[in-house]
Amino acid sequence: MAAYLETLNEAQREAVVNFRSPSLIIAGAGSGKTRVLTCRIAYMLEQGVDPGSIIALTFTNKAAGELRQRLKCALPAKAANAVHIGTFHSLCLKLLTGLRGKVTLAGEAEALDIASQVLRLLGLKLSPRRLLQEVSKWKNGFSEEALEHPGACQEYCRRLSERKLLDFDDLLLEVLREYERDPDAFPSKPFRQILVDEFQDCNAVQFKLLR
Repeated sequence: MAAYLETLNEAQREAVVNFRSPSLIIAGAGSGKTRVLTCRIAYMLEQGVDPGSIIALTFTNKAAGELRQRLKCALPAKAANAVHIGTFHSLCLKLLTGLRGKVTLAGEAEALDIASQVLRLLGLKLSPRRLLQEVSKWKNGFSEEALEHPGACQEYCRRLSERKLLDFDDLLLEVLREYERDPDAFPSKPFRQILVDEFQDCNAVQFKLLR
């Protein structure tokens, strides 16, 4: 038995070695979920899985960095660097850049400025940041009927598109649209092993992307 497997309890070892079928790990904070992810990746590589076919998705850059650091401590540098680790947004930015060559994201200041213009145009007494939060909810699966200011959200998106800009939520949506238009446009070497940290936090758009 590999040394790292001996550091795991029985349930953790089972989650690590049974990688050929879907697994859902349910555990509390501080119970070793990230260690299990790290060990599962290491075990897959020992079993001959191509590191380039493995992707580990997180919700924050901090979590991605922590997982990357743990892998570098557990694996040879070449193997650790070949595993794809990042957030949903960084993955989608990489995919879109590969397809389009250039993707321009709206910075926070620019997004707030556009939101302010929309609010002034419509005469709404709402903070620009609050409007952006509502737009984000809409793009992440909320129905238009559930929005407080659907017209403002639509106008914001129109102005963003007019400037040929994307926001972070657009990254996921644009990847889904590109895939629906032409699945063959994406790299021919798909990810065979997909690991998601904090899977329970996935929203409808992220879940659709995973599928």
